[in-house]
Parts: sequence; C-alpha cells; structure tokens
Amino acid sequence: MRRLFERVKKFLKEILIEVAPPKAKVSWPDKKTVIGSTIVVFVTIGLVSICLGIIDGILNFLMEFIFSGVR
Repeated sequence: MRRLFERVKKFLKEILIEVAPPKAKVSWPDKKTVIGSTIVVFVTIGLVSICLGIIDGILNFLMEFIFSGVR
C-alpha cells in the first residue's frame, strides 16, 4: 500500500512539472495585429458562409429536381 502512495505522489509531481507555467514572460500582440487578425477571421467566416450557402442552394435544387417525380 505504501508503494502505491509513493507512485501516486511521484505521478502527481510529474504532472505539476508538466503543467507548471513557463518562467518566460508572455508577449502579447499589439493592437494593430489584433485588429488585422480579427478582420481576417471575419472575412474568412463571411466567405465560408457564402460558399456553404451556394452549395446548400445547389444541393437543395438537385434534391427537389430528383425527388419531384416521386410524388
């Protein structure tokens, strides 16, 4: 039983070493970089939304065309 506790203690120490924050300082991006990245994200989301809308419209048209004779 003592060996089990020693193994658990060693395991927990190893976890703490792995997840310990680094000693170096964090470098945050400046305002210009954040704004530029945000614009890129919004433009990408917009383009992907438009592409998915076009694909959805095409597939909807095809499904209606294919299944229109079933009724």
